[in-house]
Amino acid sequence: MGISGFSNSGKTTLISKLIVYFKSKNYKVAVVKHAKSGFKFGEGDTEKFIKNNADCVAGISEEGAIIYKKGSFSLEDVLKEINGFYDIVLIEGFKKENFPKLFFINNNINNEGIMLLENLKESIVGFVGEESFYIHDYSIKGPYKTSEGEWYVKFFDKNLPYFDRDDIEKIAEFIMREI
Repeated sequence: MGISGFSNSGKTTLISKLIVYFKSKNYKVAVVKHAKSGFKFGEGDTEKFIKNNADCVAGISEEGAIIYKKGSFSLEDVLKEINGFYDIVLIEGFKKENFPKLFFINNNINNEGIMLLENLKESIVGFVGEESFYIHDYSIKGPYKTSEGEWYVKFFDKNLPYFDRDDIEKIAEFIMREI
Protein backbone atom coordinates (compact mmCIF):
# COMPACT_ATOMS: atom_id res chain seq x y z
CA MET A 1 0.00 0.00 0.00
CA GLY A 2 1.37 3.36 -0.95
CA ILE A 3 1.49 6.43 1.24
CA SER A 4 1.90 9.40 -1.08
CA GLY A 5 1.64 13.15 -0.85
CA PHE A 6 3.51 16.35 -1.29
CA SER A 7 6.80 17.18 0.49
CA ASN A 8 6.57 17.58 4.26
CA SER A 9 2.98 16.34 4.38
CA GLY A 10 3.61 13.72 7.07
CA LYS A 11 4.27 10.55 5.05
CA THR A 12 7.35 9.46 6.99
CA THR A 13 5.71 10.15 10.35
CA LEU A 14 2.64 8.13 9.40
CA ILE A 15 4.68 5.22 8.05
CA SER A 16 6.83 5.20 11.20
CA LYS A 17 3.67 4.95 13.33
CA LEU A 18 2.21 2.25 11.08
CA ILE A 19 5.41 0.20 11.39
CA VAL A 20 5.13 0.32 15.20
CA TYR A 21 1.43 -0.62 15.02
CA PHE A 22 1.90 -3.54 12.61
CA LYS A 23 4.97 -4.83 14.48
CA SER A 24 2.91 -4.82 17.72
CA LYS A 25 0.55 -7.22 15.87
CA ASN A 26 3.54 -9.42 14.89
CA TYR A 27 3.51 -8.62 11.18
CA LYS A 28 6.69 -8.56 9.11
CA VAL A 29 6.86 -5.09 7.57
CA ALA A 30 8.93 -3.73 4.68
CA VAL A 31 9.16 -0.12 3.54
CA VAL A 32 10.17 1.03 0.08
CA LYS A 33 11.07 4.72 -0.02
CA HIS A 34 11.36 6.96 -3.04
CA ALA A 35 14.75 8.62 -2.51
CA LYS A 36 14.63 11.08 -5.38
CA SER A 37 17.72 12.91 -4.15
CA GLY A 38 19.72 9.76 -3.46
CA PHE A 39 20.84 8.04 -0.28
CA LYS A 40 22.95 9.45 2.50
CA PHE A 41 25.05 6.70 4.02
CA GLY A 42 27.53 8.89 5.86
CA GLU A 43 31.26 8.49 5.68
CA GLY A 44 33.12 5.24 6.09
CA ASP A 45 34.15 2.16 4.19
CA THR A 46 30.70 1.47 2.72
CA GLU A 47 30.54 4.99 1.28
CA LYS A 48 34.03 4.60 -0.20
CA PHE A 49 33.06 1.36 -1.94
CA ILE A 50 30.00 3.00 -3.47
CA LYS A 51 31.98 6.06 -4.56
CA ASN A 52 34.59 3.75 -6.12
CA ASN A 53 31.90 2.20 -8.35
CA ALA A 54 31.33 -1.19 -6.75
CA ASP A 55 28.31 -2.78 -8.45
CA CYS A 56 26.94 -4.04 -5.14
CA VAL A 57 27.82 -3.21 -1.55
CA ALA A 58 26.34 -5.11 1.36
CA GLY A 59 26.77 -3.86 4.88
CA ILE A 60 26.14 -6.14 7.84
CA SER A 61 26.12 -5.07 11.47
CA GLU A 62 24.68 -6.35 14.72
CA GLU A 63 21.57 -4.22 14.06
CA GLY A 64 20.86 -5.47 10.53
CA ALA A 65 21.97 -5.47 6.92
CA ILE A 66 21.63 -3.19 3.93
CA ILE A 67 22.32 -3.99 0.30
CA TYR A 68 23.13 -1.28 -2.22
CA LYS A 69 23.00 -2.29 -5.89
CA LYS A 70 24.28 0.06 -8.54
CA GLY A 71 21.93 0.67 -11.43
CA SER A 72 18.52 1.95 -12.32
CA PHE A 73 15.60 0.17 -10.67
CA SER A 74 11.88 0.68 -10.94
CA LEU A 75 9.45 0.31 -8.07
CA GLU A 76 8.27 -2.91 -9.73
CA ASP A 77 11.86 -4.28 -9.75
CA VAL A 78 12.25 -3.68 -6.01
CA LEU A 79 8.82 -5.10 -5.17
CA LYS A 80 9.68 -8.30 -7.10
CA GLU A 81 12.88 -8.63 -5.02
CA ILE A 82 11.08 -8.46 -1.67
CA ASN A 83 7.85 -10.22 -2.67
CA GLY A 84 6.93 -13.08 -0.36
CA PHE A 85 9.25 -12.11 2.49
CA TYR A 86 6.97 -9.62 4.27
CA ASP A 87 3.33 -9.48 5.35
CA ILE A 88 2.97 -5.77 4.65
CA VAL A 89 4.88 -3.54 2.24
CA LEU A 90 4.44 0.20 2.73
CA ILE A 91 5.59 2.39 -0.15
CA GLU A 92 6.53 5.98 0.64
CA GLY A 93 6.34 8.48 -2.17
CA PHE A 94 6.17 7.46 -5.82
CA LYS A 95 3.10 9.68 -6.04
CA LYS A 96 3.06 9.61 -9.84
CA GLU A 97 3.23 5.80 -10.08
CA ASN A 98 0.08 3.75 -10.67
CA PHE A 99 -0.53 1.53 -7.62
CA PRO A 100 -3.07 1.71 -4.76
CA LYS A 101 -2.23 4.56 -2.41
CA LEU A 102 -3.51 6.68 0.41
CA PHE A 103 -2.81 10.31 -0.45
CA PHE A 104 -1.96 13.01 2.11
CA ILE A 105 -3.94 16.15 1.48
CA ASN A 106 -4.16 19.48 3.30
CA ASN A 107 -5.44 23.02 2.95
CA ASN A 108 -2.27 24.12 1.13
CA ILE A 109 -3.08 22.19 -2.04
CA ASN A 110 -2.81 24.35 -5.16
CA ASN A 111 -4.00 23.99 -8.76
CA GLU A 112 -0.91 21.97 -9.68
CA GLY A 113 -1.71 19.58 -6.84
CA ILE A 114 -5.33 19.27 -7.95
CA MET A 115 -4.13 18.46 -11.49
CA LEU A 116 -1.81 15.75 -10.12
CA LEU A 117 -4.70 14.23 -8.16
CA GLU A 118 -6.81 14.20 -11.32
CA ASN A 119 -4.09 12.20 -13.08
CA LEU A 120 -3.97 9.75 -10.16
CA LYS A 121 -7.70 9.25 -9.72
CA GLU A 122 -7.52 5.54 -10.59
CA SER A 123 -4.81 4.73 -8.03
CA ILE A 124 -5.95 6.78 -5.01
CA VAL A 125 -7.97 4.55 -2.65
CA GLY A 126 -8.32 7.06 0.19
CA PHE A 127 -7.09 10.29 1.73
CA VAL A 128 -5.24 11.18 4.93
CA GLY A 129 -5.13 14.65 6.42
CA GLU A 130 -5.56 16.86 9.41
CA GLU A 131 -8.79 17.16 11.32
CA SER A 132 -9.22 20.79 10.24
CA PHE A 133 -8.87 20.04 6.51
CA TYR A 134 -11.62 21.07 4.10
CA ILE A 135 -11.59 21.47 0.33
CA HIS A 136 -14.23 22.32 -2.22
CA ASP A 137 -12.89 22.05 -5.75
CA TYR A 138 -14.84 20.79 -8.75
CA SER A 139 -13.09 17.40 -8.59
CA ILE A 140 -12.57 16.96 -4.85
CA LYS A 141 -14.85 17.95 -1.98
CA GLY A 142 -14.92 17.22 1.71
CA PRO A 143 -14.41 15.61 4.03
CA TYR A 144 -17.95 14.68 4.94
CA LYS A 145 -19.25 12.41 7.70
CA THR A 146 -21.57 9.47 7.01
CA SER A 147 -24.51 8.56 9.25
CA GLU A 148 -22.29 5.72 10.58
CA GLY A 149 -19.66 8.24 11.68
CA GLU A 150 -17.10 7.43 8.99
CA TRP A 151 -15.42 10.23 7.03
CA TYR A 152 -15.12 10.38 3.25
CA VAL A 153 -14.04 12.70 0.47
CA LYS A 154 -16.02 13.09 -2.75
CA PHE A 155 -13.37 12.49 -5.41
CA PHE A 156 -14.75 12.81 -8.92
CA ASP A 157 -17.62 10.30 -8.97
CA LYS A 158 -16.38 8.22 -6.00
CA ASN A 159 -16.66 8.55 -2.24
CA LEU A 160 -13.24 7.64 -0.85
CA PRO A 161 -12.41 7.14 2.83
CA TYR A 162 -10.78 10.02 4.68
CA PHE A 163 -8.64 9.41 7.77
CA ASP A 164 -7.26 11.77 10.35
CA ARG A 165 -3.48 11.45 10.20
CA ASP A 166 -3.36 10.49 13.89
CA ASP A 167 -5.93 7.67 13.68
CA ILE A 168 -3.30 4.98 13.15
CA GLU A 169 -5.57 2.07 14.05
CA LYS A 170 -8.25 3.00 11.48
CA ILE A 171 -5.63 3.60 8.79
CA ALA A 172 -3.95 0.26 9.59
CA GLU A 173 -7.28 -1.60 9.49
CA PHE A 174 -8.06 -0.03 6.11
CA ILE A 175 -4.64 -1.06 4.76
CA MET A 176 -5.19 -4.64 5.94
CA ARG A 177 -8.55 -4.78 4.16
CA GLU A 178 -7.06 -3.38 0.95
CA ILE A 179 -3.93 -5.52 0.59
